Amino acid sequence: MQLAKELEKEGISTFRYDKRSAGKSAKTFDNTNQIYFKSFVDDLNACIVHLKDLGYKNIILAGHSQGSLIGILAANNADGYISISGSGYPINKTMITQYSTDSAMFAKEINTIKMLENGNLNKEIAKEDSMFSISNQKFLMSWMKYDPCEEIAK
Repeated sequence: MQLAKELEKEGISTFRYDKRSAGKSAKTFDNTNQIYFKSFVDDLNACIVHLKDLGYKNIILAGHSQGSLIGILAANNADGYISISGSGYPINKTMITQYSTDSAMFAKEINTIKMLENGNLNKEIAKEDSMFSISNQKFLMSWMKYDPCEEIAK
């Protein structure tokens, strides 16, 4: 919000939104169906089309963290792109690195990520940990398909 206010002072319009499943947007989507990473990219592409239909030109995307990869995947439909703290690694590698700080404590999580890399769900951990619910595991598998370095090179 602070960045948007500063840009406004310079005469630059901004459009910000919460991704589905987050913030105020969580209540506006029917999330009974599975959400995949591409859903977020589709949402951003729909926003770009809508803004162009309204007459906006010179659309520059800025994405933070996960939003950075979403922005990379939609950048071909915009005039520019800014990554703010975007990862240079696929999410599975990032998560394994984070969990490896105490690999004994997070052995189940690391094993689950490795299972997801191979296209397999871990139904056992899903019963114990909502982070790895079946729905979240499917989402993570859909996210793991993207390597930020490969995508930005395109």
